[in-house]
Amino acid sequence: MKNLFLPVFTLVLTLSTPSFATETGASPDTIIMTLNIYGHATMPDQAPDYARLVAEHKVDVLAIQEGVDDWKIGLDIPVDYSRAETLHEVLGQCWQRQFQVYVNTCRGYSISLHERFDLADGPNAVRTGERAVIAGPHGTFELFNLHWDHQSETAREASADQTAEAVLNDQTLSQVIVGDFNSTCTSAVVGRMAGMAELTLVADGGIDCIFVSGLTGEGQVVDASPSDHPAVVFTVRQE
Repeated sequence: MKNLFLPVFTLVLTLSTPSFATETGASPDTIIMTLNIYGHATMPDQAPDYARLVAEHKVDVLAIQEGVDDWKIGLDIPVDYSRAETLHEVLGQCWQRQFQVYVNTCRGYSISLHERFDLADGPNAVRTGERAVIAGPHGTFELFNLHWDHQSETAREASADQTAEAVLNDQTLSQVIVGDFNSTCTSAVVGRMAGMAELTLVADGGIDCIFVSGLTGEGQVVDASPSDHPAVVFTVRQE
């Protein structure tokens, strides 16, 4: 088991970027987005493009992948979150961040708990998952943010089991499972996770997926240029 309590060193980048207006007050919906931000080495220069995308889709909860440097097998866990920190800076004061999960506090959302858990490392990358408990104007739910390995099917199979175990650990809350699975949303290995944890696929962006338990709503896939991944959005239907 890797040590998840190593110090995280912060690199502060000052960008001259536009200010993104953020609506205040609770929305009638909860809008959740997952996005891989590092396609073609887009950060930090394109952080304003991603912040603009978030603002355009009125996102309440954002989970990103590749906001952390996880390409260092020599380290026990990823520690360089400078890309995630840069995006947080550009998103503005309404946003709370824990690692790669962000919530819009101006719309009444907060992260009440956040932790990382081990995923299987690939041959060239250190992998961890994230679990956050998010409170909002429409209730509290669990969010899992994942980035499975891109090179090893064996690692993805192990990550499927590890993800399902984390999801099944406490199902007292509704759950949203998002991320870059590096395998299609309907593949056998992703289906293995979904079947074990009894999850429903609600938004399919190819290898970028959103699954839920205990929630209903509408999924959407949107262009997220300059990333080479789409953004995947889920709007929770309030019962």
